[in-house]
Amino acid sequence: MKNLFASLLLVASIAIIPGSNAQATQRGVSIALNPSVAKSWGAYYALIIGINKYTEWPALKTAVKDATVIRDTLVSRYGFDKQNVILRVDAEASRLQIIEDLRYLALSMGEHDNLLVYYAGHGQLDDLTGDGYWVPAEGRLKQSGTWVANSYIKAVLSSEKVKAKNVVVIADSCYSGTMLRGGPSLMSLKDQRYREKLVEKAALRSRQVISSGGVEPVADGGAEGHSLFAYYLTDALRKNDREVIDLENLFHTRVWKPVTEIGNQRPNVGRLKTPMDQDGQFVLYNAAWVDEKTRKQIAMEAKKQKKAQLAAVASAELELQQQRIAMEKEKLAYERKQLDERKALEMEKLKIEQQKQPLNMPSSKTR
Repeated sequence: MKNLFASLLLVASIAIIPGSNAQATQRGVSIALNPSVAKSWGAYYALIIGINKYTEWPALKTAVKDATVIRDTLVSRYGFDKQNVILRVDAEASRLQIIEDLRYLALSMGEHDNLLVYYAGHGQLDDLTGDGYWVPAEGRLKQSGTWVANSYIKAVLSSEKVKAKNVVVIADSCYSGTMLRGGPSLMSLKDQRYREKLVEKAALRSRQVISSGGVEPVADGGAEGHSLFAYYLTDALRKNDREVIDLENLFHTRVWKPVTEIGNQRPNVGRLKTPMDQDGQFVLYNAAWVDEKTRKQIAMEAKKQKKAQLAAVASAELELQQQRIAMEKEKLAYERKQLDERKALEMEKLKIEQQKQPLNMPSSKTR
């Protein structure tokens, strides 16, 4: 009975274990004059700028949405701490504020940190110097001194005082290609040593630029309320199914072709000519992919545990049934023994009675 009681407790305890459109406006006007993880890739910072409303320049339709969605995607999927991401839109993106934010982040970076700068807004080309510019919210139409020069951005990010490991500028504006110098150093995603090589590349400093066009105007709209470039960049970031990927590969495999073919733009990727660039790579660590993989592993482990629990219950029930059968057999054997003993007793009584009969008969005398 103790074994039976223990088995019943076992079954009960196992059973309650829980299971675990129209022609788009151009971004520019022709005027003569940017688990805990398996591997630490460093901290990520970003300056995200999007300007729709200008004091003098024509209003844009998609830049603010582009910037906001890029910010949200980097935070939600790629482990950018929201506290480390500065978002400036419309009036917040003044010339002074852009320069201050750029300098603040550049000087705040540690040697293992990564900085991404994204600009969506008007861009302009100076016919005199050939320099490209970002136009801040209050920028004047024909006064380049009120704009932010690409040469100044390059000078800040190329400085030896900027300790950041990897820096990338993504510029979705007209004439953004003027910032580019040098070409890409693309690694093959099919290379079996891709991740190993990426670790090596990510350890080297990089100063990279990705532009939505060359030295030509680019479209403001074109795809579901986004610029064509921002739409395919965001789509690439969301659909990336790799744990880690470098931005050059993400650009070339998912962004370049559709933007080129559909928008008649020439988006490009390159590097700043500076000793601070060691041909490294800006690596995106897909935190969402890791979370999803972790969830799958947890689900698989929970499924295994559930299966083990069901097997344990089945085993306990089988053992209990076997004990019940054994007890029934013992009971039957005991009853059989008692029956045999009663039969033997009856037989013994009968023999005794038979032995008594001759003694009770009357004796006969002979003469």
